[in-house]
Amino acid sequence: MSDIFFSYSSKDRDRVRPIHAALAERGFEIFWDQSVPPGTDWDTWIRQRLNQSKCAIVFWSVHSIVSDNVRHEASVAKQHGKLIPVLLDDLAADQFPMGHYALQGANLSAWTGDEQYDGWLKLQQEVEAKLTPLWVRRQIDRLEAELVAERARREGAERRDRTLREQIVKEVASQQQVTRERDDLLEAVSMLKDRLGTAEEDNSKLKGQIHEDLRRRDEIEDRQDHLLRQAAEAAQKIETLERTISELKVATAKREIVDITDNQSTERGPEAVPHVQPNNDMAKSELEPIAKPDETHVTDLPPPLGGGKSSAHTGPEISKPNILEVTFGAILLLLLFGFLLAAAVSQ
Repeated sequence: MSDIFFSYSSKDRDRVRPIHAALAERGFEIFWDQSVPPGTDWDTWIRQRLNQSKCAIVFWSVHSIVSDNVRHEASVAKQHGKLIPVLLDDLAADQFPMGHYALQGANLSAWTGDEQYDGWLKLQQEVEAKLTPLWVRRQIDRLEAELVAERARREGAERRDRTLREQIVKEVASQQQVTRERDDLLEAVSMLKDRLGTAEEDNSKLKGQIHEDLRRRDEIEDRQDHLLRQAAEAAQKIETLERTISELKVATAKREIVDITDNQSTERGPEAVPHVQPNNDMAKSELEPIAKPDETHVTDLPPPLGGGKSSAHTGPEISKPNILEVTFGAILLLLLFGFLLAAAVSQ
């Protein structure tokens, strides 16, 4: 019993031979009517081989479509469900025998022996399907279904794996970004700590400077108080000096009055104006209020302003105070007070 029955035109034998060799190399037993046994009717012998074969490959070409034997063998193979059409030439639909165009066949018109050629792969699949028993085919179909399901599961797992890998890559990138941000934050914190340390040092220096300024302010305030006390004392001294000057002016005026009186008495003579002996005790009591602050008292009156001496004046001479010197001293004290007051205000 043959596995495959070849139906072709004898004119296409050389084109069919490579296909026969390729299938035979894969272990298939092929009948292709090379010779008829002696004493055997060719038609009967062909029918027996076709009926015994598991599938029949009909090679359609420009020669076989006009061959009655090929067309008859194709009809019988189609009737028994064994037909596998193969195109050796590109044919139009109206060139096929009636009823054979609808069945799609493997196109080997450009096949050169390439095992990965689409037409060749399709032919192998159809031969294997025809030669496989029904229970084996069912088993194969079940295995193929499981394989498809497993392939789908694998593809799903691969998709999930790719998704997980992508998520892992994103997580890694996110972790790296977080790490970089953390490093940046740590660097910023370090810089802030340095700045804080510098600020604390500056603050400490500023506190020291403030403390020094406060100390200097206290010293300035103490100095101002001291200057104010000195100014108050100077003011008191000036007030005392002014009072002394005023008293000296009064005493001077009194002496001038006495001198004038003495001069008038001298000009009139001793008979015209009775001479009154000056009483040293009385003059001394009258001049007592104009004593100086240093407790030095004026005891006697000065001589007359005219330079002459009264004959009746027999007491000791009184030294005349220098008013210009006293006034100059008062001015100096006023200038000193103003200078001290201006220094205290500026500080």
